[in-house]
Parts: sequence; C-alpha cells; structure tokens
Amino acid sequence: MNFFDRQYSPRVAYLLVVVASTIWGLLWIPLRAITDYGLHPFFVNALFLLLPALTLGVFAHKTIKDNMHHLNKCLLTGLFLGAGFMFYSIGLITASVSKTTVLFYLTPVWATIFGLFFLDERFTMQRAIIVGVALAGCMMVMRLNPLNVVFEFADIYGFASGLFWGLGSICIRRYPEVHYIAITFWQYIVGTVVAIGAAFALGVSLPTGEAVMNALPLAYIVGAVIFMPTVLIIFRVSQYVSPGLVGVLMLSEVVFAVVSAWWLLGEVLTIWQWVGMIAILGTGTWLGLSADDEPVSEDGPIAPAS
Repeated sequence: MNFFDRQYSPRVAYLLVVVASTIWGLLWIPLRAITDYGLHPFFVNALFLLLPALTLGVFAHKTIKDNMHHLNKCLLTGLFLGAGFMFYSIGLITASVSKTTVLFYLTPVWATIFGLFFLDERFTMQRAIIVGVALAGCMMVMRLNPLNVVFEFADIYGFASGLFWGLGSICIRRYPEVHYIAITFWQYIVGTVVAIGAAFALGVSLPTGEAVMNALPLAYIVGAVIFMPTVLIIFRVSQYVSPGLVGVLMLSEVVFAVVSAWWLLGEVLTIWQWVGMIAILGTGTWLGLSADDEPVSEDGPIAPAS
C-alpha cells in the first residue's frame, strides 16, 4: 500500500488522477461484458464490489481494524458512496453511457448544495446562479420539458448516482480523521449489500453458479486489479490536493466515456443535450477551480497504511 500512501508532487498527482479517470470513462465496457455471462446488473455490481473488498481486506486488514472506532462514519459514508456507484454502474449497463456519465458529474453541484446544510459553507448569489445553470443543463440532458415532464426512466440512474456520490463526498470532507482505505473498504462492502438487497427487493432471480464462475476472472481483474487502485488514488490525492481541482481533472472521464460510447455504441447527443452537457461540465469546472485549497503538511494528513 506504500504506492498509494505516498504524497506525490502536484505534477505526478495530477497525472495519476487523469489516468485513473480515463479508466473510469471506459468502465462501461467490462461491466457490459460481465452481463454477457448471464448476470443481472445488480449482481454484476455486487460481484464488481465484493471482489475488491476481499482483496483490500487481505492487504490492508490492519488499517481497516485500526479504524473500527470510526465504523459508524465509515458505514454512513459507504452507504452513500456505495449507492452512488450502484446507480452509476447500472446506468452504464442499461442506459445511455454518455448521459449517465454526464449526469454523474452533477456531483460537484450536489456537494455544493449539501455543503450549505452540513458543512456550514457560505451561500453566495454567484454559487446560486451556477447551481441553477447546472440544473438547467441536467434538464436538457434528460430532455425534460418543465411544462410536460416526460423523461427516460433509465436516466434516473445517472441522476441518482451524482446525488448519492455528492452526499458521500460531503461525508469524506466531514470526517477527515477516517483513513481513506477504510472508507474504500466499507464503500465496497456496503455497496455490495445495497446491490444484493435491491436485487431481492425487486425480485431479480439469482444467477446460476456457472454464470458466476465464468464471470469471476474478468470481474476480479477489472474490479480488484484495475479499478480498485484508481479509487484509492483519487481518494488519497483528494487528501492533499484541492478536492475541487481533483474534480476538474476527473472530467477526462466524461471525454473518454462519450467518445467511446459514440465509437462503439453509436450513441449521439442532440444539440440541446450537448448544450446541457457543456453547462454541467462548465459549472463543475467553475466549482472545482473556485474551491478553497487548504494547505496540508509535508507528510500528509494521515499515517501510512500498514
């Protein structure tokens, strides 16, 4: 875990975030491939989260154990982040990749709104205008007519993913004393429980043992070997680089998601959806660049994981 615990120079940290976000932008490809083995999206999500959790539990068990006195905070943060990722992954599998990714990036807007209530952040007219522009962009992307509200139900996944992830980001900022590895571990565990619980609540049939065994290799490689390190990188870098700036750097995810979906799936956005996307990404960029960049110590805010 020493690779993740190190505090890198800004240039290296920025590069790590961009690379991690690029991988996030292509995440829909393996997720959809796993469904081809006969797994419902809820169980794809559960498998994709459980395998990294088990791996992290083995290699970072001491850090997780040392943070057990923060269990309530971990569970609350994990609930929001886990639900956010569940909605995001299901949207990538069943809905438009482009729209799901763009709607997810309402996260900075939701975090700004929630920050007013839970972090006592200042409310300014400028921020109110920015939030209004972002929500107008959301309506354009979802093709909502305020006089005749009709939308594609699948778009709710992308909308909900940004909403819950915004709540999770507020928890991360509210509880800086909790180790980022403990947060990641409980995000995976709670996310797995949420996905399986949703599957049972909606009457989704259990996958066959053969389907699960066939999907295991790909799910493990992508979920534990490739995707989990990107989550650790982003959470760790967010502890010594402005979270707002990290959010701006993560916009590379949108670029790769939209381009790959256009190339491989033939997804095309309308002119008004492009306008809405630009509004959302523009407000996210503004909120990121205007965020306060609090200084951190040279050794970083937390002790290295064991």
